[in-house]
Amino acid sequence: MAAKRMFNIKLIKSDAFTSMPLSTQALYFHLNLEADDDGFIGNPKGVQRFVGASDDDLNLLIYKGFLIKFDSGVVVVKHWRMHNTLKGDRYVETAYQEEGSMLYLKKNGAYTFDAEQAVTKLENKWNQNVSKMFPQSSKVQCSVVESSKELLLPNKENKGEALPPPIATATIETVKQQHTYIPPSGIYVEIQNLYNNICIKLQPVERMTNKRKRFINTLLDNGFIISDFEKAFRRVDESEYFNSLKDGQWKPTFDWIIQEDNMSAVLEGKYDKAFNFKGKNDEKKNKFNNFKGRGYSSDEVQNLERKLLSQ
Repeated sequence: MAAKRMFNIKLIKSDAFTSMPLSTQALYFHLNLEADDDGFIGNPKGVQRFVGASDDDLNLLIYKGFLIKFDSGVVVVKHWRMHNTLKGDRYVETAYQEEGSMLYLKKNGAYTFDAEQAVTKLENKWNQNVSKMFPQSSKVQCSVVESSKELLLPNKENKGEALPPPIATATIETVKQQHTYIPPSGIYVEIQNLYNNICIKLQPVERMTNKRKRFINTLLDNGFIISDFEKAFRRVDESEYFNSLKDGQWKPTFDWIIQEDNMSAVLEGKYDKAFNFKGKNDEKKNKFNNFKGRGYSSDEVQNLERKLLSQ
């Protein structure tokens, strides 16, 4: 395994990366240093403890797509082949063959579970001249065997004469059915519990549907984190406007809150205060009818009565 690692400056300088907490960014760098030559890390929890990062830091890297997590607990750096170059004579295949069998390579060199995003055909161009270095994304290429619909990733022994023994094989059907990448299910349960525990005056969420998961994924992709969901739910629960709505009137729901525009509006405090709506038919005050009414004593009332009766 190589003793040096590199990073793609465009990815590291991106808003998606720099918007994360510094502790999360530090964990990402240390995980890259710990990764094998294919970007796999078998002890992410150990690296997390070593740098003093939290579970939220590790989960955030997974949620935002910088890491891919497997059921075994192994993670892989999604953009590994965009980061690193490696001399062919130093490359050591990953020990995590089973996890590698689930992955495809996208055109930009990023790992994916989605076969439809995979590069359909690339020539095998292993560098045999160890004095020259190529990015791994161009050095380690892939081919799709149309007859079997399997993706083969060559190892360094391949010289172009025939298809090499693969690092990974995975059928398109298997990837579609079992390995479509979404954030771990735990985040959906956590968000659901936050809503049900905070917004007790609103209709509770009984089931996390696929549509709801897509809305949550969109929010996470656009930089929202768990604490944003909690803040939004609390602002909805404490909102003067929402609390002023009577039974029978429209009230916010979980599905309404997790839409990006609505979530942003809630977090910005646009619903904190009650709105003062004035109808078109509301009675207008007569600007001339502003004098104080005259008061009459009992004697004056009796005198007026006598005068009226005498007429």
